Order: sequence, then structure tokens, then C-alpha cells
Amino acid sequence: MYATRSLRRRGFTLTEAAIVLGIVGLILGAVWVAANSVYNNMRLRTANEQLLTIAQNVRNLMSVSPTFGSPTGTNITGAMLNKGVFPSSALRQFVGANNAITFNTVNPWDPIAVAGALNGAGTNGQIRINVSPNAADRFVITYVFVNNASTQPGRTKDCNAFLVANLRSGPVQVFNNNAWADPTTVSAETVTCGTYNGLYGAHFEYSIQ
Repeated sequence: MYATRSLRRRGFTLTEAAIVLGIVGLILGAVWVAANSVYNNMRLRTANEQLLTIAQNVRNLMSVSPTFGSPTGTNITGAMLNKGVFPSSALRQFVGANNAITFNTVNPWDPIAVAGALNGAGTNGQIRINVSPNAADRFVITYVFVNNASTQPGRTKDCNAFLVANLRSGPVQVFNNNAWADPTTVSAETVTCGTYNGLYGAHFEYSIQ
């Protein structure tokens, strides 16, 4: 009887506790990796759908006009936002003074948009539309990414993956290795997002027609 009570009172040894904690840690780590992978895939899928929708909406809007009527390189994000070319998943609402409601564009990776910054030098998380610097009948859609290795070490990889996923989605040119290139000539292994017009991210050029 005494031996039985003694065994029942016995707890875990340090070695046993360490083994259990190690197993729990491995399980949690595996769950975290799997969840993060699923989340990244969801963001990429959302961005792909947004890009195609925005490009098609701009084309539909401009179907009656051969050009945008603005100089090449002009930022027309605000005008296109007012015309409704952005899907709801690419917008964030802000309530300002006197309860005035404004919207700004955001992307799935870095939705850090702020009100009233559409024509500024750049805000992380935005989606921009510019008249192409190459021709007045083309436009550039830019997904702006955080380019900071210390605070967002995975963003370069995310940006490159997004660019790769849309090489064949219809752009006439993509900004790769800091130069415009025909997407049919770009190898997925050599894709590198770059800085165009002062904004680091994935840049896609489409024709109106």
C-alpha cells in the first residue's frame, strides 16, 4: 500500500519535462510554418486577383479613349480610384475631420496606407497606377513593398514571388533588375523586384487595348 501511494505522488523528472516541452515546441513550430505558408499563399492569390481586376477595369474605362490625356509618368492613382477601378479588397477607408470619408489603396502584404498620400513620394502598402513612361497609351500598376531587411526580411521574397506569378498575366513589360523587359524573355529564376519612380515593388506595364 505504501509503495502504491509513493508511486502516485511521483511527478515528472527534469529530463521528462524537457522531452515533453521539446515535443510541444516541435509541434507548435510545425503548425506555425504550415499556417504561415497558407497565409502567404492566400495573400499571393488575393494580389493576383486584384492585379487582373485592376488592369481589366482600367482597360474597360479607357476603351473609348486611345490615351489617358496625361503626360507619360503621371500618377493617376487618385483619378482611377475615383473611377472605381480598384476592388474592395484593395481599399482602406479613413474617417477624417467632420466625419469625411476617404479611401486609399492597400495591398495584401503591407496595408499601411495613410489618408491623403496618393500623390506623395510613396507609402508602404499602396497600389499605384501611373501613365507609362514608355508610351501614353500604356499604364503601370505598382504594388509597393516594404524594402527593409531588418524590419520585414521576407518582403523581397514576397515581391519576387508576386512578380513571377504574373509574368504571363498580360503585361507588355515588367520592371525586372531595375529595367523594363518583355515578360516572355524573363526567367523566373532571375526575377528581381526593383525601384521605379521612387517606389520599391512589383511593377507591371499594360496597354490600354
